[in-house]
Amino acid sequence: MARAASYCRLAKWLITVKVASGFHPRNSYLGRMMIRIILPLAMAAAAFFGPWFVETSTGDFTGTKQATISGDYFVGATVDCFLAQNFSISGECAPNNGRDGLLMFGAVAGGVMAGVLGILGLLPFVGRLTSLFTIVAGAVGLAAVANFASTSVLADTLSFADLRWGAYGTGGLALITLLSGFGGLGGR
Repeated sequence: MARAASYCRLAKWLITVKVASGFHPRNSYLGRMMIRIILPLAMAAAAFFGPWFVETSTGDFTGTKQATISGDYFVGATVDCFLAQNFSISGECAPNNGRDGLLMFGAVAGGVMAGVLGILGLLPFVGRLTSLFTIVAGAVGLAAVANFASTSVLADTLSFADLRWGAYGTGGLALITLLSGFGGLGGR
């Protein structure tokens, strides 16, 4: 029993010392920079892998079918071209659905670039410059979600019930990414 009490006191002391010394990730420079690396990458992952909406189709022979459409449908061909080192967004490498696909590709590519450039932001004198890329990535992610919602939901093509977590997650992570970029510009 005495051993358990001493472990509890030791754990309490370590927590008190670490938090009081500013080691907590929320208070440390490294913790704040890691947020500016992880958030854009999470936004890009939600935009690419997350399901955006459910499409319902009715056929005479097949009946009613529902298909979940992810961001891969919009930008899968473009990402494959980039991975094959064909840096083009036209022709066979063009994103699907016009402006929706282009903005979604901007959200995915911008999130990945902001996350990778955020690693350079670990250097103290470069940190504020990489915050600009984080702000742009967050703004493009918000624009992708807003454009998709305005062209689909407001045009009565889809309803809010048809939207899935990929769309909402991309929008939420884009907003937080944008705010963390603004926090980095302020020196925090």
